[in-house]
Amino acid sequence: MKHRVKIFDIKQDDMIVDSDYMKIIVASFFRYNRQCKYTAIEFQRMDICAISNDNIIEIECKISKNDLKHELSSPTKKLKHYNYKNNHSTKYHVVPNSYYFAIPRELYKDKECVNIINSINEKYGIIVVDDWLHIDIVKYAVKLHDKKIPANIKDNISARISSDNIMQRIKHYKKKSEK
Repeated sequence: MKHRVKIFDIKQDDMIVDSDYMKIIVASFFRYNRQCKYTAIEFQRMDICAISNDNIIEIECKISKNDLKHELSSPTKKLKHYNYKNNHSTKYHVVPNSYYFAIPRELYKDKECVNIINSINEKYGIIVVDDWLHIDIVKYAVKLHDKKIPANIKDNISARISSDNIMQRIKHYKKKSEK
């Protein structure tokens, strides 16, 4: 199912296609289209963390094949996926209920990339981002577990979002002051 995400005040010609922009598009989709009340970019070790019905959804954004292959070679990433496969939370990182890779359409067309994702964990879902404004969930994630989220996670996400909001206001104020 394709979904359109509207990013205000950005013309298509002005878009910089990088992982930061992809995170904005995907996080916007989960916040506005999927109505996830808690959505944070770069929370703990997650590119995107969203909470829906007391379930944590983690989304990892990849824009290149090499970046995706890094998931197989990095000891830190391998340990993370091992813990997710075995439902083993650590002191520093909670296993999400669901996990997605968000990738551009070009990577999805490359079957090796899809095979890499499936080899990491067959339960992981795949989100395809077309032209940086369209979201297509091509494979829904299978739940990794049914445990309720820890009580402090929502508070931690709220603190992260508050910090981001303050930093954005500071940047906005500095730009305004420079004019």
